[in-house]
Amino acid sequence: MAPHTPIVSELNELLMRLEGLLEEGRRLPWTRRVLVDEDELRTLLNQIGHVIPEEMRQARWIVQERDRILAEAGQEADDIRDRARQEAVSRAAESERVREAKAQAEQIIAEAKAHAQEIRVAGRHYLDGQLAQLEARMADLLATVHANRAELQD
Repeated sequence: MAPHTPIVSELNELLMRLEGLLEEGRRLPWTRRVLVDEDELRTLLNQIGHVIPEEMRQARWIVQERDRILAEAGQEADDIRDRARQEAVSRAAESERVREAKAQAEQIIAEAKAHAQEIRVAGRHYLDGQLAQLEARMADLLATVHANRAELQD
């Protein structure tokens, strides 16, 4: 999932610049307050505001990918079922192998269903992990922004 790496790097860089701005700010004696350059702070917050929608776009992309993977898995299962049915019909034509064809067709269908389910479960697990990572990054970012805003408002 390389598409989110540049955005995360950009976001991390902006957050580091924000921390640097706070570290470079002049501390007011006997308080936890820091004086920072308002224009520079607004510029950084504006840039962060442009990066976060990209994170959201990537989250939508992940959801679309999940849907695409699940649709492909369903189509693959349907194709396997169709082939199994076709094979069962052609084997049923042979009178001495009717029972064998039915059993094999059922086995193929069961395997196709199991395979499709495995693909769905793996796809959901993978995408859930990606969404969890994105959610954690966004929660960290939001916590940092809230903390920085709170400190600026003190």
